Amino acid sequence: MLAPADLRLRAIPEDLNERRLKLKAAARLRAAQFDFPTFLHYVMLEEVILGPDGVPTPGGAIKMELWPHLVERAQSWGAGQDEVILKARQLGLSWLAAAYAVWTALKPGGRVLLLSKTEDDAFELLGKCEYIFEHLPPQLQLPLEVDNKGTLEFEGGGVIKALPSTQNAGRGFTARLVIVDEAAFHQWAQQNFKAYRATVADGGQLLILSTANGVGGFFWDRWQLACRYEELAGQIQRGNAPAYALTEGFARALKTAAVPVFIPWFARPDRDQAWLEKERLQYAGLPEEFSQEYPATADEAFIQLTGLVYPQFSPARHVIDFEPVPWDECLYRYGSYDQGGGDPSVMGTFGVWRRPDGLLAVHQYGELYKRTGAITVDEAAAFFLAWHRAAPFTVIEPDPVDATLQASLANMGLPVDLSSRYSRQEGLGIHAWWLDNDRFTIGSHCRDGINEYHQYRWSTRVDPNSKDRYKTNTPHDHHGDGIDTKRLALTRIYYDLLAQTVRRVTRKVRQ
Repeated sequence: MLAPADLRLRAIPEDLNERRLKLKAAARLRAAQFDFPTFLHYVMLEEVILGPDGVPTPGGAIKMELWPHLVERAQSWGAGQDEVILKARQLGLSWLAAAYAVWTALKPGGRVLLLSKTEDDAFELLGKCEYIFEHLPPQLQLPLEVDNKGTLEFEGGGVIKALPSTQNAGRGFTARLVIVDEAAFHQWAQQNFKAYRATVADGGQLLILSTANGVGGFFWDRWQLACRYEELAGQIQRGNAPAYALTEGFARALKTAAVPVFIPWFARPDRDQAWLEKERLQYAGLPEEFSQEYPATADEAFIQLTGLVYPQFSPARHVIDFEPVPWDECLYRYGSYDQGGGDPSVMGTFGVWRRPDGLLAVHQYGELYKRTGAITVDEAAAFFLAWHRAAPFTVIEPDPVDATLQASLANMGLPVDLSSRYSRQEGLGIHAWWLDNDRFTIGSHCRDGINEYHQYRWSTRVDPNSKDRYKTNTPHDHHGDGIDTKRLALTRIYYDLLAQTVRRVTRKVRQ
């Protein structure tokens, strides 16, 4: 690798053709040998100056500040790693992506596709690429053959093509690198993914960057998938991975899986708490928007407060990485399940234990989350019997609409009991009571059920048929079945153990 100080050219003859050939040869050599972090030492950015009226105006060229989070990403990208990047605003990632596109395109065959939300955004990102290229040292440049509103093409090098997220964007263009900028805001993100994914699946690279835009949608799904792969990789290392994660096919998939990367608001060295509070004033009355723009954690980035059924739920308060007591040392052990309806079906296991202060608390120990179709008798038996043999259940609270599964589990000797009766409103209030009082925790491995809390909302209308004012609203891919499973268990536990000693739960529900 050539160090920055070694960037020298020997004396070049004045003959322009010979000089041009030598420049091209030198550029190809250096572009091939440079790693990306070294390349960044020669990247110049366009300074933006805010005038007295607050209007930004272009300034001169300034050296790129190599903040630690940018260097870390540069090292990972240069090594070919696919990433899904959840970020706060104004962290320099767009300029870094533009620099990476130029570095890639200066190498023979370096074809790059940039996808942005709108045409203006696409041209702005391509403009950053062009600015970086134009301000490189001459010995790092290649002759620019094509320079129009959507394409930069280098002689003997590669191509950078910038497109907005339209229905057919990316189809027909073969890329070795695809950069999707602000992916959470693309209207046709899923369709575009189908178009470009095949071009980078075999040896290419995919970088998906975005600030958060609520839960659900393409970027949310890609983030969750990347987190799930990361978690399974950790389980494989620890020796407690599920059987399917140990297959040869999964091992191949894991090698090419994108890595989730979160970059918080404080990644920039020039930001501190005082800066954050000053910025917060600009979002007065908009706590959700501020959390999404300047999150400190990934959970904070995706959280939405307005209309949440359980706004008091907090991963910091309610999600833990350990068991408060072993399953077989719980005072009581409960199971519950919700069969869903064409959406996920969920089963959970819950243990009651006594805290040091003497109060009873509940911890969710396990979860079976089946995304499509009902859980079969065999699947339910395998899940519940494994826990029951480790330490027997006190009660399994069943889904009241599935009499067949109830009977099957009871015939296996499992303590399925449908004797409890309570309204949906009661269950919602009791679930909230456990959360309000910090007496319910969830194992961090129950990821799917945990994620539902930030998507579980009150419906904006009274149900037209039942006139039910306690209807909830969730994304298209689930109906909150993980939360419903928790509600069944927590309500049963409350009435079994606490109803006589705790004042009857009431909850103000939005009418």
